Amino acid sequence: MRSRSRGIGMEIDDRRVRMVALAAERNAWRLEGFGETAVPAGAVENGRVIRPEMLAESLRRLWLSLQTRGSRIVTAVDSRHVFVRSLILPMMKQKDVFRAARYHSLSVVPLPLEEAVIRVSGTRPNGDGELEVTLVAVRQTRVLELASAISLAGLKPAAVEIRPLAARRVLGIDTAPQVLVDSGEQVVHLSYFDKGHLRFARSLFSGETTSFSESGTREDQVDSSAWPRARDLVLEILRSLDYWSVFPSLSLSVLVQIVVISILSSLAMSTIYIVIHCCSRNIPGIFFTK
Repeated sequence: MRSRSRGIGMEIDDRRVRMVALAAERNAWRLEGFGETAVPAGAVENGRVIRPEMLAESLRRLWLSLQTRGSRIVTAVDSRHVFVRSLILPMMKQKDVFRAARYHSLSVVPLPLEEAVIRVSGTRPNGDGELEVTLVAVRQTRVLELASAISLAGLKPAAVEIRPLAARRVLGIDTAPQVLVDSGEQVVHLSYFDKGHLRFARSLFSGETTSFSESGTREDQVDSSAWPRARDLVLEILRSLDYWSVFPSLSLSVLVQIVVISILSSLAMSTIYIVIHCCSRNIPGIFFTK
């Protein structure tokens, strides 16, 4: 097999790192191995790699436990450090969109151009003879920190993604408006997709027992052992839908799916399922993925 017919997906947060090794076989993928291990204290904080050399030791041990020949790593930047923004530009040729979007990103993304990695997630006419462009941006150092830890582990950083776009491909998010709810131990990420394009993203932190706070909460204010009740999560989802619905180009009245990727218990997921049906009549189909 060619080297590119094997790959490893890596997910990392402040506490755990997980790897999945895959090998291509004809038109399918074969699972070669799966493993997880604890992240050393102080190596990763608030989704940032603080001590790449310390993290690299754990990555190396975890990779060896998979017993795979693949060494190419695909991973994702923590969603807390990702900016998803919209721009309105004059109609132009597709080849000119990125250059124009990058230039105008200064008005919506709080990062200097020389410090940012910027991609165009999607474009669409807005009905007024203009072009609506969705930008995805992340500080370049967040990408380099991850790549450094992977390289120090003797592995090859093949790609650094953002979680919503990776999930879009895996889950087959296509034409129907959908909301992705990606819930972890400390943070819940909401992503709204329309016609397969990422339109909005929002990060919520577990905090008070009755609500979530917006991104920007300090780590010492986050108590991952005191998750809000499932109803509070659903209410935040509904508030986000209400906010996104003010944009005339969105059709939230035909929203058909909420996809949940979660490490929460089955009981919590069942509670969320019940509460969503009780709270909203606009969400007839809900699909859960663990």
